[in-house]
Amino acid sequence: MAKTLLIRITNVAVELDDSDSDVAITLASALSVRPDQIERWITVRRALDARKKSHVHFVCTIECEVRETSRPKLPANANRVEHSVLDIARPRSLNRTGRNGEHVIVVGAGPAGLFA
Repeated sequence: MAKTLLIRITNVAVELDDSDSDVAITLASALSVRPDQIERWITVRRALDARKKSHVHFVCTIECEVRETSRPKLPANANRVEHSVLDIARPRSLNRTGRNGEHVIVVGAGPAGLFA
C-alpha cells in the first residue's frame, strides 16, 4: 500500500449543489494532483457563506489523504497534519474490582458525585 500524507485545507469554497466528485476535483486542483491520487477526504467543518445573496456557498475545512508519490503542492490555506481532528482519543476503562461484595453509595449530584 502506498504511503499517504494527511493534509488539512481551510477556506475551500464549495457550491451548494456540488457532488462528491466535484469536491474531489476542487481538492485535486488546489493540491496540483490528479483526483485519483486522493485516497480519501472528509469534511471537518462546513459553514454557509450567505454574505452575497447572488453567490451563496459553503466554506469548508477538509482533511484529505494524498499519495506521497504524487508530491502535492500545498497552497497557503493548506498544511500537513499528523493526526486527524476527527481522531478522538478514547479514555481507558476502569477496572471494577470490589472488595468483599461491598456496595458503593454516591450521595449528591454535584461535580464529584457525577464523576463518581
